[in-house]
Amino acid sequence: MRYDFIDAARDLLRGIPGYPNLSLLELGCGDGNLLEKIQADGTNVRGTTFRKQCDDYIRGREYPASLVVEEGVDLNLRLPYEDESFDVVYSTEVIEHLECHRMFVSEQARVLRPGGWLVMTTPNVHRLLSRIHFALSGVHLIKAPVITSSSPLDRMEEFHHHCVDFVLLHWLLWQSGFRIDSIIPGYIHPLSRLLMVLSPIVRRQTRPAVNRYYPAADPLEESRRDLIRWMNSSVLLKAEHICVRASKVGSSVLTSQRQASAQVDRAASS
Repeated sequence: MRYDFIDAARDLLRGIPGYPNLSLLELGCGDGNLLEKIQADGTNVRGTTFRKQCDDYIRGREYPASLVVEEGVDLNLRLPYEDESFDVVYSTEVIEHLECHRMFVSEQARVLRPGGWLVMTTPNVHRLLSRIHFALSGVHLIKAPVITSSSPLDRMEEFHHHCVDFVLLHWLLWQSGFRIDSIIPGYIHPLSRLLMVLSPIVRRQTRPAVNRYYPAADPLEESRRDLIRWMNSSVLLKAEHICVRASKVGSSVLTSQRQASAQVDRAASS
């Protein structure tokens, strides 16, 4: 049976310490299929969706009465939840539909409790097949139709208009207090397996390319080494989709800035 991103996400979720006795939030839960499966394991789950069922291109059913799903939640904006409300936040094939990756990642950090977990899947534009396609055509293989000229602006989220670059995703996670624990593949195309013969060449080029993002004097040397490790992993070189699991090990840069600003305000008013 084909192992896809839904299976990968469920396996990573089930591998989180304490599962299923956790509170989970699914961002952009689509038809609610994964949410329903996770709930059946005995977890405390809720989900979000942006559009109503009658206006949603991806929803083919009403949600079961047992599921708690908030409608009208724009994932480009602040989430309607209190700080440190959940043990796990996850999304499958969502981030590539969003305009604001920074808000999406930092908001997950905000609503997660210390030691919480983020799980997300997304099409992998760094696989060798996509890299070769880009070199020949200037267009990545993004696993969905590109936006057509007749597509209205208010339907933009239906397309993979903002596929995430892994270098950017790694930086956003790191800056938001996350550390990647695991990356596993969804589907792997047979041609991608054959193209792995080219992986030694690609791996030799990865370090100097990453060093242009992170100069040798960069204080976050640990982050650079971690990025190179994942960029050279076989998962990133051959998987059609990647499923990322990361733990919240510290405060995000945004949270630290808010705390510092609050301290300044308190000092000024005293």
